[in-house]
Amino acid sequence: MDRIPHIVIVHQDHVPDAVFQDFRDAVAADGLDFEMEAVPRPGPFAGLEWVLPTAAMLFVAQGYFNGFLGEMGKDHYQALKAGLQALAKRFAAMKVTLIRTPGKVAQNQPYSLVFSILFAADDGRLFKFLMPIEVEDADRDRAIEAFLAFACSYATDAFPPTEKAVFTTARGVGGMVLLAFNSDAGRIQVMNPITRAFEPPTV
Repeated sequence: MDRIPHIVIVHQDHVPDAVFQDFRDAVAADGLDFEMEAVPRPGPFAGLEWVLPTAAMLFVAQGYFNGFLGEMGKDHYQALKAGLQALAKRFAAMKVTLIRTPGKVAQNQPYSLVFSILFAADDGRLFKFLMPIEVEDADRDRAIEAFLAFACSYATDAFPPTEKAVFTTARGVGGMVLLAFNSDAGRIQVMNPITRAFEPPTV
């Protein structure tokens, strides 16, 4: 079986490595398998904007939650959470310009097209967390905390079977399931990129 790093940052090469230094320092620990890769800035994309790659993507593998944390404990989990919250705050001020075809791209954009977090599960599912923008720092921090709690519960089988089935049966786009924080419900839910609405939290 190929080695799967615990955490990987993939960023377009116009985003300097230095942007991620504070995060790297925050999560540095013996035994943490961390990688970072710069990729060329892509040309124009056509497609659902929430499915497209963001300028920076942070991948967390299931092995981080059900392997590495078993040795390091909750202190590192707190360090990861704080590091992600600080990184997201830094990216929150960055904007991108969309070239719109009338009727194709929504004017209202509640989620970042610059930064996203992805959870790679051992069952082959890839969950992309849509980072909220135009919100207070505390609300964004709460959303990130909820996503990490989701990923940890999924990885460690802490979900009741019926609750986990909501995510395992979700229909993804290109093999990726979109997730967002529903502030009204106080939970992570599956997001439909076409209807731009939360899927019902039932099987």
